[in-house]
Amino acid sequence: MEEFIGKLWHNWVTKAATGHYPQAAVKLGEVEKTAGILFRAFGGDPGLNVAAATADTHGARRRWLQRVAGSNERVALARRDSETLRLPPEIAAFPEKSLNRDLYLWLAALAACDVAGDCPWFIRNQLASQAALARYPGLRPRYERLVAAHIAGRIDPAQLQPDEAAQENAIRQALRQPASVAGLPPLNGFVSEWLLLQSFLFTAGLPQGYLNMLLPAVAGAVALIAALAGFAMVKFFGVVFLGQPRDEKLAQAHDAGSWERLGMLWLVAGCVLLGLMPNQVIALIDPVTQTLVHAGLAQTVAQNGWLLVPVNITNASYSPIIFLCGVLASFGLTFWLVRRFYHGRLRRVPPWDCGHPWQTARMQDTAEGFGQPIRQVFEPFFRMKRQLPSAFDAQPSYRVTVEDPLWHGLYLNVAKLVDRLSRLIGLLQQGRIAVYLMYSFVTLIVVLLMVKR
Repeated sequence: MEEFIGKLWHNWVTKAATGHYPQAAVKLGEVEKTAGILFRAFGGDPGLNVAAATADTHGARRRWLQRVAGSNERVALARRDSETLRLPPEIAAFPEKSLNRDLYLWLAALAACDVAGDCPWFIRNQLASQAALARYPGLRPRYERLVAAHIAGRIDPAQLQPDEAAQENAIRQALRQPASVAGLPPLNGFVSEWLLLQSFLFTAGLPQGYLNMLLPAVAGAVALIAALAGFAMVKFFGVVFLGQPRDEKLAQAHDAGSWERLGMLWLVAGCVLLGLMPNQVIALIDPVTQTLVHAGLAQTVAQNGWLLVPVNITNASYSPIIFLCGVLASFGLTFWLVRRFYHGRLRRVPPWDCGHPWQTARMQDTAEGFGQPIRQVFEPFFRMKRQLPSAFDAQPSYRVTVEDPLWHGLYLNVAKLVDRLSRLIGLLQQGRIAVYLMYSFVTLIVVLLMVKR
């Protein structure tokens, strides 16, 4: 009796903990040929064979019921080596058999579009998904159905801790819009931007020429975003700490002390260390990433030396030290040219006085001045109207209107043309029945003449 009850308990708890749908399971043998043909048709290596993957320990956190049942410790993950494309021997992740079959086909397409094999798994899978959807738009409906069904089975972020909820939301965003999330919190700041830039540099040659041409443009856009973020931080610092106090309580404010500055200095030193010696920093944090996701970059970057040089002729990279030397050389050349061809005289004035002898809160930078340089940089892309006050206006009024030039140059003209044509056609709808009969008679005569010819 005890053995019978134990067997029933084991079968029940194991079935409840798996979270699978055996009635909708699809075995690899049912789609092996189709998956192989799809993999090769999508540009995969024609010499690879499709075979079943073995179950390996994944190390991810399991649910409470799975820990009680002692199940889900090992899982068969799809992977590809030099000889074989290995897919799970069975997929029963969804209640519908068609979704499980579509997942097999999506894994084959993903393996064929693996364009960033040297990147971390989180970025690598996003770039592969983005490449697959860009090359074969017909896969998007199936992908969206798979994502919707998968997200429906995940834990609600509202039931998680704040840090885990942030990671869950980032995963969902990456699934819905591949290549839109550079890293999981808390590594979604400067570190993730650097990894994202490296993913573009380490991406091998793509079969589509237009994608190869877009890679430098996208990498430049990422660098531009980082530069604009740095510019915004500098302006923000100036607006906050270099302006006149607007509140009486702030009149007694003083600068930070030595110990407070020392705390900021450690952060600055960490940023400089990460920028100049990324390989060493990656090697230090690699045990953490190996424990969390069973993957890391230490082995990849260790093969390229501490300068992070290109690994082969199809990949690109950069040396942080050489990049720093280039920046310092540019600053030095600019300083020398200014001192050589400029008079070199210095003129010291109070900040925010705008050239006027008095210094008030009105003379300092504001939120409008914060965004003014960015508007000037991107002014050719917008249609701006400015209403600027003078320094002597008793009630100054400032107004800036930013509009899309395409709206005035294209859409409004199309709207005017459609409106004019509608008015002309409307004239045909005004009149007596005799006029309409005349229109019909003339139309018949014209059609008969055209048919006769």
